[in-house]
Amino acid sequence: MDGGLGYLAFNLTEDAIERLRRKFPPRYERFVCHHVTIVFGVHAPAQLPPVSSAIAVVGHLDDGLGLEALIVEVDGSRQRPDGGAFHITHSLAPGRRSAESNEAIRSHGWTALAEPIPIAATPRWNKI
Repeated sequence: MDGGLGYLAFNLTEDAIERLRRKFPPRYERFVCHHVTIVFGVHAPAQLPPVSSAIAVVGHLDDGLGLEALIVEVDGSRQRPDGGAFHITHSLAPGRRSAESNEAIRSHGWTALAEPIPIAATPRWNKI
């Protein structure tokens, strides 16, 4: 890791990605469903979060304007350290960006799932 800026995230396993694709068929053209951001715009940390963190999808959002996201709990919390919501950007229409997910969650709210969906993910620092 070279010291540039990046983001700390839980990267979803291939099995978790396929499971979520089946459970929530993407509503928009670009299927994203890659990671849960923990913190954005940081240098590589000396230590990653534990792999054993409990991660579960607890809600769904479609803003009707081309952005679909899944709300996530990490170790029982839905709030990231920066105040945003833990989430997975699930699918996007052309012209929409993953960075718009937190605003969509704040503006449009989300629908809770009847049962949380546990997912497997690996902590990783990703270069921007």
